[in-house]
Amino acid sequence: MSANPRGTILVIEDNLVNRRVLQAKLTGAGYACICREGGPEALELLRGEAGAGIDLVLLDVMMPGMDGLDVLRRIREVRPRVELPVIMTTSLDQTADVVRALDAGANDYVAKPIDLAVLLSRLATHLDLKRVHAELRASHRSLVEAAKMESVALLAAGVAHEIRNPLAQIKMGLDALEEAGNGDGDTAGGRGQLTALMRQSVERADGIVRGLMAAAANQKLKTAPGQVNEVVEETWNLVSEDFTKRGVLGRFDLGRSLPAVAYDRSEMRRVLLHIFLNAAQAMEQGGEIAVTTRQEKAAGLAASEGARGAGHLRNGAPAVAISISDEGPGATDEVLERMFEPFFTTRAAGSGIGLGLSVVRKLMELHGGAVQVQNRTERSGLTVKLLLPTSRLGFL
Repeated sequence: MSANPRGTILVIEDNLVNRRVLQAKLTGAGYACICREGGPEALELLRGEAGAGIDLVLLDVMMPGMDGLDVLRRIREVRPRVELPVIMTTSLDQTADVVRALDAGANDYVAKPIDLAVLLSRLATHLDLKRVHAELRASHRSLVEAAKMESVALLAAGVAHEIRNPLAQIKMGLDALEEAGNGDGDTAGGRGQLTALMRQSVERADGIVRGLMAAAANQKLKTAPGQVNEVVEETWNLVSEDFTKRGVLGRFDLGRSLPAVAYDRSEMRRVLLHIFLNAAQAMEQGGEIAVTTRQEKAAGLAASEGARGAGHLRNGAPAVAISISDEGPGATDEVLERMFEPFFTTRAAGSGIGLGLSVVRKLMELHGGAVQVQNRTERSGLTVKLLLPTSRLGFL
């Protein structure tokens, strides 16, 4: 939805007088209103970044060149009814014409001359339906993810003990092999390469188990008041030497005089470490990771995002934001939609099991905060924003 509390309406109308009248009426009723004279200009707007902020389209049927039905069909190729309602405005009163518009994907219609009370009533109805559908979709995603996390918990409980004990024994055997193979010669060298490969595989398996346990654990944080800049710099120091060798550099713009927030230092290090590593892996040829910290008001949080208990972040609430941007290729809409799902990963087989970001979100929600990911607008790459509420200090 748009930033306007009532919604943003796109009016597509070729008649200048009608456009100005509709704009005045809608603005007077509290809506934001954008007008376009014809279909091509309106479609160009909807395809751009500004199109995401349009909540409903008021579309004239009879227009020169591309008529309203053609425009409607183009809209429906990419935006379904529940995502972008379209109300047709028409002076045609034949049932067949109305049916054609509804069959082409219109949500509703109003007859000209337009009755303001009727128009406002239908706008409110379809915008309410849109909000309900959005909330249902968000709730459905949350339920699906919750079910997956429950499966993770069951899996972790069943396999952790059975796998970690044999892994520990293998590690002990590897230690013994390495001690026995410290002599000279090709045999010792070959044995050393083999044990190194085995140790790497064992450590990877152990990492998978620890990831499963972390995703499934019912954690309780040990929070204390602190400055986010401290944990950001501390975590970067853990990886900076390795990153420099890989051609990955950091650029920091850390806010001054930021308010203290409540966080678990070790768990925030873990969150930041995962995001730093992800950012570096996205830049195969090296690049720059930009890190900023700011005080701001939370925005863009979905209704179902985070927990609902006291002290959890809401839109408009004061927060400290840590933003981490890479110069990688960015992500498709599908990846952005699914990246927090347990087990979802875009990496090659054997490179990860896709639990990292789901654990990051879980830890941020335990802190009463949130994590947001979006493509950068000024250049290629992703920006991950971590939001920690400043008001949570009262809940320690």
